[in-house]
Amino acid sequence: MKDDKSWLFAHHYFGKFWFYEGLLILILTIILMSFLYNQSVEQITWVSLSLVFGQSIFMTIPIIFTENELKKRN
Repeated sequence: MKDDKSWLFAHHYFGKFWFYEGLLILILTIILMSFLYNQSVEQITWVSLSLVFGQSIFMTIPIIFTENELKKRN
């Protein structure tokens, strides 16, 4: 980072974005997993693995937005 101000902005922006995105992911996961209550262990395992993979990709999106905002500010 160029200076402390940019560093603080990036952390604040990324943290806020990640917080709300995390809440959305949590709600969607709870809803989806509730449909799997009486399903087989194998089906629950595959859906859980898919969720983790999708969530991992989804949680990297704020990096792109944070970098773009930093470029706009400088």
